Amino acid sequence: METLERYDIGLACIETALRNKLRLVPDGNEIDIKPPTGDYDREQAALIFRMLQAKRVEVIAITSDPEGVRTALCEAQQALSDINNQCSLLLDRVDRMEKAYRTVFPGITACINGEQGCPEDAVVLCTTCCKKE
Repeated sequence: METLERYDIGLACIETALRNKLRLVPDGNEIDIKPPTGDYDREQAALIFRMLQAKRVEVIAITSDPEGVRTALCEAQQALSDINNQCSLLLDRVDRMEKAYRTVFPGITACINGEQGCPEDAVVLCTTCCKKE
């Protein structure tokens, strides 16, 4: 499953350059950086240039291989679709299972997690905790 994690450092470098209005121009296995037009902070630009040079391998992995990046994006898109489908299926099953649980055991009205209730970061709350909201 492609998660694009291998591009994190290069992506952060490129985003930093873009936020500072520097343009990166594909140039094979080099980093061609164009300064912005007009006024800009030359010290900041020099610092960013050094950062890009220090992380050259990670940046070039993105700037020199458009087909590789496109393929990684397609794979990540498919991975997201697969995960979303799995998530939707699990959400449906959790909902149906809790309904069956509450029907088969009508005397159980407490939270499925006990006294502490559903966790704050729960994707879904049980019926009991939903009623508390």
